[in-house]
Amino acid sequence: MPILRRALLAACLAVALADAQPAFDTLTRVDGLPSDFVQAVYQDRFGFLWFGTDAGLARYDGRRVVPFTADDGLPDPFVYAIGEDGDGTLWVGTFRGLARREGGGFAEVETPFGDDPVLSVSQGPAGELLIRTGTHAALRRGGGWRVLPVGEGSGWAGAIPLPDGSIATSHRVGPTDDDAWELRAFPAGGGPPTPVASPEGVVGPRWLSEAGDGLTFCAGLEGVALGRIKLDRFVAEAVYPLTRARRVVLGSQGEVYAVGDNGGVWVADAPDTEPVLLSPLRGQDLIVDREGGVWVGTFGQGVLRLAGRHVERLTEDPTLRLTAADGVVWATGRDGLVRVDARTRVVQRNAFREGLREVAPARRGVIVTRGASAYALSDPMAPLGVLVAEDPGWISGIDARTDTLWVSGYGSGVVRQWSTTRDTIRADDGLGTDMVEGLVRTRRGVWALTRSNGAALLRGRRVTTVDRVAGLPSSAVYAVAEARDGTVWFGTDRGLGQWDGARARAVGEEALGRQRILAVFERPADRGAVYAIGDRGLYRAEAEHVRPLGAVLYGAASRASINDAAYSAASDRLFLATSAGLVSVDLARIPNATTPPQVALLSVRVDDAVRALGGAPLGGDRVSMPAGRHRVEVQFAALLYSGAAVVEYRVGRGPWERTGPEHRVVFSDLGAGDHVVEARAVGPDGARSAEVARLTLAVAPRWWERPPVVLGLVALALLAFGAAVRSLSQRRLRREVERLEVERRVQDERERISRDLHDHVGAQLSSLLAGVELAKLARRARGGGASADPLEAVESDARETIRQLRETIWALHDETLTAGAFCHRLDAYAKSRVKGRIGTVSVVCEGSAERELPPVLALSLYRVAQEAITNALKHSGAQTLTVRLRPEDASVVLVIEDDGTFVEPAGGDGLSGFGLGSMRTRAERLGGTFDLATEAGTRVRVRVPLDARPSPA
Repeated sequence: MPILRRALLAACLAVALADAQPAFDTLTRVDGLPSDFVQAVYQDRFGFLWFGTDAGLARYDGRRVVPFTADDGLPDPFVYAIGEDGDGTLWVGTFRGLARREGGGFAEVETPFGDDPVLSVSQGPAGELLIRTGTHAALRRGGGWRVLPVGEGSGWAGAIPLPDGSIATSHRVGPTDDDAWELRAFPAGGGPPTPVASPEGVVGPRWLSEAGDGLTFCAGLEGVALGRIKLDRFVAEAVYPLTRARRVVLGSQGEVYAVGDNGGVWVADAPDTEPVLLSPLRGQDLIVDREGGVWVGTFGQGVLRLAGRHVERLTEDPTLRLTAADGVVWATGRDGLVRVDARTRVVQRNAFREGLREVAPARRGVIVTRGASAYALSDPMAPLGVLVAEDPGWISGIDARTDTLWVSGYGSGVVRQWSTTRDTIRADDGLGTDMVEGLVRTRRGVWALTRSNGAALLRGRRVTTVDRVAGLPSSAVYAVAEARDGTVWFGTDRGLGQWDGARARAVGEEALGRQRILAVFERPADRGAVYAIGDRGLYRAEAEHVRPLGAVLYGAASRASINDAAYSAASDRLFLATSAGLVSVDLARIPNATTPPQVALLSVRVDDAVRALGGAPLGGDRVSMPAGRHRVEVQFAALLYSGAAVVEYRVGRGPWERTGPEHRVVFSDLGAGDHVVEARAVGPDGARSAEVARLTLAVAPRWWERPPVVLGLVALALLAFGAAVRSLSQRRLRREVERLEVERRVQDERERISRDLHDHVGAQLSSLLAGVELAKLARRARGGGASADPLEAVESDARETIRQLRETIWALHDETLTAGAFCHRLDAYAKSRVKGRIGTVSVVCEGSAERELPPVLALSLYRVAQEAITNALKHSGAQTLTVRLRPEDASVVLVIEDDGTFVEPAGGDGLSGFGLGSMRTRAERLGGTFDLATEAGTRVRVRVPLDARPSPA
């Protein structure tokens, strides 16, 4: 199998890099380990890391260390080995036997070897448990054991399964580890072992381990072989020049890591390269986690972690500011000035002053600042400097690459000085603030950076401000860089922005989120793209697309804060000023592949009782609780060791929400039912765990919360509601019947009165009218004169009385009229009433003439029309009278217009006259409106709803 090759870790070469050191992180008793003597390191299927020490076992999730001792079920606190079988059960080999993970602790399991130390724990050919002691190996199948007499060997000898089901072991031939060693294979079906020829290039094959993909490591007194056991020989595919290795693992990029008898942690990038010493500490065991990080258990120094060989810590003193120019990086900090060759990373120090802040290359040497003073150092390594500038406040930035010295300060704006001349640019000149944080020179000019007013481009006295109003994601600017195409990029406290000279905009908001961007730069070999370094890692931006490249700080530096950043094109390296020292990042070695974090469920606290879960039960775990209300606290973990991950959760199908920084969710008042809680982990680059952990919190219902009781209560409530509705309906029905009965009686009485009026009063009036007509005829027959005849007036009054009597009978009879019939009756009334006193009279029915009008509505409109016609005849002197009736969908509109002169009633408000007030009252009693217009003649307009019922008078 071809082996991936990588370059040597130049940071560890003592000749070239006297000060550089790999960025290891440490985990010790201070962090919660039972002891700093760590014998075993293991990562389980969930992603937890387990450390076996001489004082107990510890589980680590990236934030918390949970210890386990003999009180938790271990046969002995001295732990030699940790592993899992094919079912995922965790097993622990101790000084006095074997233990299995059960619940929140461990349980001792008997072996054929009594209390003998169990030195190795792994999986057998079919996933069964495979252990090894100093003289034997054993496979646990079902409830029994198959014992393999492997012979004498050190605790590091190992036993591994082969593809054909056999077990390969190494054993010592002589009395000491320095004597000869042999390889043997125990057949799957039993029988004596068969010898296996050692790989070429390996002397004393004393240790075997699996390397994945069917490959096996064989480490000897001299050489480490990577290959396969085929039949009766070990066929090596690669041999690494590592000596006396006692543990070997394959790295994520094909490199090989090893700990040896003589101490130290080593790496070999390829078979033909010399191994490099990463740490002189004595290692006991090591693994490579799923993210590519290397974890080393040491003898007395706890656990070391090397998470990326692209990071070198050049100094251990906190660094504040830095700048890169001409292949040199300058940095300032508490202990003075630091000069670093960007290619070789050789560090030089100058203790010119303590507490230096800004540093800027000048035409000769550099300029540094301390408080309110700036000093020029023509020889940067000399302890002497010349005072070149002072500020009444605090100098925050400096630029001296031209004949002009630019100085910015807190409270004094920007000062420019050349020869004997100086001027100042302040807030009133366009900066917007006198609190300037720094200065950056680009091809466009010098930029003044602020935390409240964006960045200001200074060209002469001309100031151009780019801020949030102009389109940046924030007005707090930390970095400015101009790309080859002239685009200016801005790093703010809320992401990345760009400006084309006319307008600005935010870029990559989804990928970056709201994080601080400390530096923006281009790499010569990657045209068209810019890179941004933020609090959460490195990003590549091209046009509008931004993608994460991963975290840049690992190890001890990962706990540090980044103060400043600068890129050196001469070495294609990024240099970071951090609270943990000056750090160099080899951009070519950053792992571009990001590993999604794994979520884990640690524990559930119900009221005061804690239940340990210890993993991510993807199939779902269930926590049952008695009836009542409970306070439930669920503790999660986001298993990511190369960066800060968060946990998101949801209940049922609700929205995803983030937990707090402790990855804990609290349900303060959980009631009856099954509450399904799902959780997932999210990495700093947005990558989410592929699998979701699921937990069911089951609270038993109280008696009244049980489904049958609830159904019964619901049924009773429905019955009660139905009875109430029925009773209410019956009462309403009785009231309606009573109302109808009253109306019927009233209608009967109306009909009786109308019949009496018609049959008696009407008959008498008709007889009277007939007598008057006979008298008139008799008089004419006698030859009466043409003078006014009193009988004419009597006849007219009698006819009017009969007409009104008919209307009264119509009203009493409660007759329904159509719109057409209403207009016909009103037309007859108007013409009989006018009798030539108004020139033109017209009654018009607009819309559907077949539309029915309720009796009450028709009579009220008729009375309004009568009153309006009477007013026109008596008071206005009108020559034209028009009446229009227009039925609509839900109402009826009646309009009476004349061209006469409106006479104001005595009240003066236009509506206080008795006739006008009567019309208004009739309309409003039916829920309608009454409008009067008198600008040109008189116009009465009434709108009444069709379903109107008269309100009480």
